Amino acid sequence: MAETSLHDQWVRKYGTRTDLALEAREVVVRHEGPPEIPGVAVDTEETPVGLVSRVTIATEEGSRAMGKMPGRYTTIEAAALRRRDHAGLEETAALIGREIRAYLQALGVPPDGQTIVIGLGNWNATPDALGPRTVHHLAVTRHFYFSAPPDGRRGMRPVAGLAPGVLGITGLETAEIVLGLVRQVQPAAVVCVDALAARSTERLLTTIQISDAGIQPGSGVGNKRFGINRQTLGVPVLAVGVPTVVHATTVVGDGLERLAAGGGMPRPGPY
Repeated sequence: MAETSLHDQWVRKYGTRTDLALEAREVVVRHEGPPEIPGVAVDTEETPVGLVSRVTIATEEGSRAMGKMPGRYTTIEAAALRRRDHAGLEETAALIGREIRAYLQALGVPPDGQTIVIGLGNWNATPDALGPRTVHHLAVTRHFYFSAPPDGRRGMRPVAGLAPGVLGITGLETAEIVLGLVRQVQPAAVVCVDALAARSTERLLTTIQISDAGIQPGSGVGNKRFGINRQTLGVPVLAVGVPTVVHATTVVGDGLERLAAGGGMPRPGPY
């Protein structure tokens, strides 16, 4: 439960919630002043898709300052998601694929390493259904891979998918289900897809975060859950998320700021 405690301490200190490491850094810099946070490195890159920011939390000091577990966090701000431009969406998907492939390679996962994609969230609640809907559209290949001859496996990664539901539906902690699955299947890596909480309404549904620090289901909205990470599962865990919710006070605060500046109410993006 260390990650929940860390996140809650940060929330109490700064009075806001966000699952995005990039936003957490923005909040700390806004309150503390200097742009440099000890133990935290930031690199940005302009791409045809949009701005890609890479935040690395390298020390415990940086982890406490950010309210996040140590690790690497890549944030892709994709304007095409707001415009719903088909060509832009294809470019965004290709970029996400390259980033995930690079993460898996850095984690030591071989190209043919068995991978399980876990779609976290409640399929009955639209803002929380990102994970299950992703698994629904996932091209699973594990069964093909192990039944195909060696020549037919070239370029194929064995991928399986599962949407385990939520505690209120199953009566089981998601981490308990995933841990049992990992022990039985013994994958090379686990990729968790989840809906995130953002600080800024401008980042709703337009931002993708990828991280090798694992994930804490429900932490963005204050729910205490067991973490899904390398420490709990024993295999590399990659977290992929998109912010779908913001705290109500954020919406009100942003609206008041816009009105005070004469800019009208914020537009959170397409739903």
